[in-house]
Amino acid sequence: MSRSFDRPGPPRVVFGDGAEARVPALLAELGAERVLGVATAHHRAGTDRLAEALGARSVGVWAQAAPQVPRTTSDALVAAVKEAGADWLLVHGGGSAIGAAKAAALATGARIAAVPTTYSGSEMTDIWGISDGGRKTTGRDPAVRPSLVVYDPALLSHLRPAVRDASLLNALAHSVDALFDADASTDVHDRAEESVAAIVRALRGFARGETDATSVPDALYGAHLAGAVLADAKMALHHKLAHVLGGSFGTPHAGTHAALLPYTLAFNLLSSPKALKRLRRATGSRDPAATLFDLATELRVPLTLTTFGFGRGDIDEAVGQALQKRYANPRDVTAGNLAGLLSDAVHGRRPSIRSRRLPLSGVTGPHSGLDATRTGPSLRAARAVVLAVHGRGSAADAFAHRLAADVPRGVSLVAPQADSGTWYPKGFRQVDANATHLASALSALDATFAAITEHVPPEKVVLIGFSQGACLALTWLAHRAGRSMPASVVAWTGAAIPGHVPAHLDGVRVYLGTASADPWVPIQEARDTAARLETAGADLDLYVAPSSTHAIRPNDRAAFRRALEIAMTGDDLTYQTGYGNALSTEALPGALPRKQNGPRSVPYGLYAEQINGTGFTVHRAQNHRVWMYRLRPQIAEQEWTRLGSGRFAGRFDEGTVSPNLLRFAPQPYPDGEVDWLAGLQTFAGAGDPTARAGFAVHIYTATTDMERAFTNLDGDFLVVPQEGALRIQTELGWLHAAPGEIVVLPRGIRFRVLVPRGRARGFVGELFNGHYQLPERGPVGANGLADERHFKAPVAAFEQVDGPYPVVSKGGGDLWESVLPGSPFDVVAWHGTYAPFKYDLMDFNAYWGANWDHPDPSILTVLTSPHDHHGRNAVDFAVFKGRWDTTEHSFRPPFLHRNSAVEFNAVIKTPAATGPYVAGASTYTPYLAPHGVSKRGYERGIAEREGADDPVRLSDDELWIQFESTYPLRVMPWFTDAPHRDRSYLDQFQGFVPAKPE
Repeated sequence: MSRSFDRPGPPRVVFGDGAEARVPALLAELGAERVLGVATAHHRAGTDRLAEALGARSVGVWAQAAPQVPRTTSDALVAAVKEAGADWLLVHGGGSAIGAAKAAALATGARIAAVPTTYSGSEMTDIWGISDGGRKTTGRDPAVRPSLVVYDPALLSHLRPAVRDASLLNALAHSVDALFDADASTDVHDRAEESVAAIVRALRGFARGETDATSVPDALYGAHLAGAVLADAKMALHHKLAHVLGGSFGTPHAGTHAALLPYTLAFNLLSSPKALKRLRRATGSRDPAATLFDLATELRVPLTLTTFGFGRGDIDEAVGQALQKRYANPRDVTAGNLAGLLSDAVHGRRPSIRSRRLPLSGVTGPHSGLDATRTGPSLRAARAVVLAVHGRGSAADAFAHRLAADVPRGVSLVAPQADSGTWYPKGFRQVDANATHLASALSALDATFAAITEHVPPEKVVLIGFSQGACLALTWLAHRAGRSMPASVVAWTGAAIPGHVPAHLDGVRVYLGTASADPWVPIQEARDTAARLETAGADLDLYVAPSSTHAIRPNDRAAFRRALEIAMTGDDLTYQTGYGNALSTEALPGALPRKQNGPRSVPYGLYAEQINGTGFTVHRAQNHRVWMYRLRPQIAEQEWTRLGSGRFAGRFDEGTVSPNLLRFAPQPYPDGEVDWLAGLQTFAGAGDPTARAGFAVHIYTATTDMERAFTNLDGDFLVVPQEGALRIQTELGWLHAAPGEIVVLPRGIRFRVLVPRGRARGFVGELFNGHYQLPERGPVGANGLADERHFKAPVAAFEQVDGPYPVVSKGGGDLWESVLPGSPFDVVAWHGTYAPFKYDLMDFNAYWGANWDHPDPSILTVLTSPHDHHGRNAVDFAVFKGRWDTTEHSFRPPFLHRNSAVEFNAVIKTPAATGPYVAGASTYTPYLAPHGVSKRGYERGIAEREGADDPVRLSDDELWIQFESTYPLRVMPWFTDAPHRDRSYLDQFQGFVPAKPE
């Protein structure tokens, strides 16, 4: 919708359709007698049109304006003004013409009338600038501010998109810098925010193809406000850099502002919380710099300074000039961080407040000196890491952003940057011509991999590349011969460079996706690479799309996601999904009877055997059973012999129901080889397994694989790995559980636990009542908390092992041992609803937002088991993970309270390397014991401070779990008196000052 308004005063602003026609009358009203038109040579038509309309008041047209206002140009205009005796300069054009007029006005005192035909906004400012001898001098003077500004949307509706969009981003830079001026008034900041919102709306409209009466007036109004606020605010880093680049390196005015803006914005955002809040509001984005970069990219605005001839070799000189004079800026400017900003702008690296820079050491040649991009959690806290190698003409940050949709939370992404966006200059088969750059590129991948594996084991790394990046990644495999490698490599359309033959790739999974007629990578090259990879022992998956398009396809993305799943958990197993589903699986075709459970003749001569996890006559929804078809019946056993239980207790008489709050350092590992069962120690418990009532918490440490089977007849185990993945063989198939996942092993199912990494530690909740089940969602609705489809059950995987096989059973709290004539893991097929399962805690959909007050942690319950019909539960298993906290006017930390349940909390992961709450630490809160946040935490929680009610994103780097039970657990003496008990735990609660009501 068109806007129209008059604003008297200096300057007088007239805005509306057809406003250009009013210029002669407005100038006459303002007393103009001798008017000289000012324009550039290529855009003088409008000035000529106005000169004719002015009649006798026109003293000619001067059309020699040039970008950056060279001294020679300004001198020529000053001479023309004096010769014509002009008292007014009428500019019809953009920033170059207005800049020339300002320089002349400064020297002659002539007044300026401006009819803008771009969105630069300079018509509203008192800022002038003149370039001379490779330097640009700028200043402020009221004399150069136009006295009349006439905005006519019709003059801009047909502006070329390249000029339009760069000009709008130039105007936007004025408002952004005004928001960074901490001394500017609230009114200035309000107008700057309004300007940003209007310009962003217009840019989005233009990106959608709109050039109608909505987008153009929005653009013009926003640009007008941008110029106006800049007149009332100080310039920050952005304008200083733009002037240096334009004045000393000849870069175009609007294009330079447009290209620099996303980078200077990202540079300052986190140092100015108030500006960040306003910019988030105005752009509708949590990441304004990235949003502007993406919008400009969509509009095809050049965002690399190399477009304008400014290269990597110019950075030091530009930094030196920019630092010659100090100026106000919200973030301290140093030679180092300024060089980094310009390097990003040279390479077109997508800025984002979510990105970090990772310095690399050991890179040689042309790619040296360029930091890698890192997104996601810290490397030390990452569940997996993606090493992403961008393609030719791209950038590290752009490729990282492209991959973001397929990278789950908890995964870090590290992307090295190629000099000038290219790893090697020629086609990948031109080996000699590429030798120098290729050697440098390989050293960059070496350095990146080394930086990652300093914190993360190689099997947690997925190497991915597209196009030239894929070629480089595949070539790097050969270069790594004899050294550690990532467990998975995903190559999207590439081939290894000839002469680089990989060797010894045993265990490395490689996905190579390409097209049958790719224009850049001949299909035969891809097939030859695939053959060499297989010869080297790689686990290869080759996908050839029937296409001639050089692109990333759905199959490629699926392979990447699968590689990440394996890297995050070490889990390459196949599963069935769905909590409580009636599942069926067979390891041999036809092994599973299709109609009956117990036919007279079972396929393959197998034995049918059933396990009932519930009574026969319970309600169908609660009835759990599984039918198994196995090599031998499990009744063929020797007599059971009673064992000593050690510290894995089945009865809890030795323990005490202590009122003390307890905290423990991580459980120490045992000396020597101890398997999972032998390393299981009971922390606390209550109830009687023979009465099917009670709950216990155990802590395990293991340093070797179990060579025996175990079955728990007393209760269900909920296993929570904290350090080291577990590989669990069950009668029904294999499960893999890494830290961040859980496994439920129902009573009566036989299993054994392997420790792939040589040691493992974690926690176990043993439930005697019923079984673990999903909590009712209630008011949360249909989609929160844990989703049934994310639970995974094993597929049948039998082993045929004859000979004595030891098995341990726990029943009535006692351990018993027997010997089987063969492996109990011989189930060829099974079906039913009673099966072990695993669940990834990162899949939990945490509900936590509230208008006020701290939500009860019960809203974070993953699994539960009711104790009675009065709302008491035998156990609730809850998870505290990354989530949004949006509570207002409330005490946000855990409140002071007493709970009619016991709580056992444990840290699964945290960025903290020191202190009491490192990964593996645990706390215990007795029944109805007063507890809550520490004194220091309480004081922080009640402090009045700016932003106290802002939404907070709790980090995905942090993961805690909680077992909560209505049973008053008895803590076992070997933990009460344990050396790793933290006796200083209560110190943090000392010193609360009594309130003193008036």
